[in-house]
This record gives sequence, structure tokens and C-alpha cells, in this order.
Amino acid sequence: KQRPPTPENFIYDSDARIFRWDAIEDVTAYEAHYREAGEKGHWTAFYEGEENSCSPPDSLSGISEFRVRAIAEKKESHWSRALEVTFPGS
Repeated sequence: KQRPPTPENFIYDSDARIFRWDAIEDVTAYEAHYREAGEKGHWTAFYEGEENSCSPPDSLSGISEFRVRAIAEKKESHWSRALEVTFPGS
């Protein structure tokens, strides 16, 4: 069986402080990671669950990059394109 499709329309709603993306049929879970903008390689997981939305980690300030992928039957989709979000300084 092939990988599930990559999540599309990955956006951040700064008023609601929430990430959203299009739901995908027959997906078991979604996984979201972040890193500081400009960092290479190292991503940190902050969400894994069934909902096609999640909140960012509370501690962030400055510019971070986010990405999401879908998981179905232990197969992972490709990552979405990275989304850059600027958080106000703490």
C-alpha cells in the first residue's frame, strides 16, 4: 500500500492561535514538527493526533518553521511544505 497523501492547505490562524490543514480520509493520525527558522535538519515534534488542527507550543517567540504529515497504517505521507510563523517576543 502506498503512502497517504500529503496534507494540503496548511495554515496558521494567528487570531485563534491554531494550525489547520485539510482532513484526509482514512488517516490514523497527523504529526506536526517545528524548528527555529534558519536551523538545518533538527525538527521537534509537538503534536500527534487525529484532529486536523493543533496549537503551537506555548514557549515560542521569534520566527519558527512548521510542517505536518499524515500517517495511515504505519505509512507516513511526505511532509507539507514548511510554514514560517512569527511569534511576538516573550
